[in-house]
Amino acid sequence: MSDFTLASASIDAFANAAGDSAARVAGEISIESSGGDPVPVISAGGSITLAAENISQRGVVKVPLGNIEIVATSETVVDPLTGVGVEEGGNIVLDGVTSTSADVPLVPYGEIVAGETWRYAGTPDIYQSGKSAINSPEQSIRLQGQQVSVGKGATIDMSGGGDLISYEFLPGPGGSKDVLDPAIAQSNNTYVILPWLKNGYAPQDRVIYAGWNLTPGDSVDLLEGA
Repeated sequence: MSDFTLASASIDAFANAAGDSAARVAGEISIESSGGDPVPVISAGGSITLAAENISQRGVVKVPLGNIEIVATSETVVDPLTGVGVEEGGNIVLDGVTSTSADVPLVPYGEIVAGETWRYAGTPDIYQSGKSAINSPEQSIRLQGQQVSVGKGATIDMSGGGDLISYEFLPGPGGSKDVLDPAIAQSNNTYVILPWLKNGYAPQDRVIYAGWNLTPGDSVDLLEGA
């Protein structure tokens, strides 16, 4: 049996990750706050799964406009002396923030194609001109266990909190090239500066980042006078 502890200002998921962000252990999962201030999460459509015999969530878990699944599994242990089976595990303790609410008013998500189709790579089209169906990300928080305890410090937030936004570049008076295109941005060393991030990690999106040679943990230094 093994235990797993995560201590962070917040634990978040990438937008529409190619697979679930998941932690599955045979023992106990403990989520704790490191004491830092969580920065806003610019993401949508991700998912996080926590699965163990016992789960303690006393930190901050945020998956904006996405899915959180917390599953505590129990098992019957038979006392060798009495032959009586006793249920062990299956306990969930919530005393932190568990949220699928959007952290910012507008979340970049996907792209517009030919002015008619809104899509996010690898998923069904979100919207097509002339059709009423909108396949936007859905929110859910699923708790499964023998016993779920909710403490006074717990917040479970499934409010919307914001909107998704997308764009399509069209050459015109403002310019003939899309400066946000990875190939163009890298060749020109072009970056978007977000002062409110301070020394935090930049938002990550597998579609927007496609083609970039930057990897998590890399940094770009802005020199005085540059």
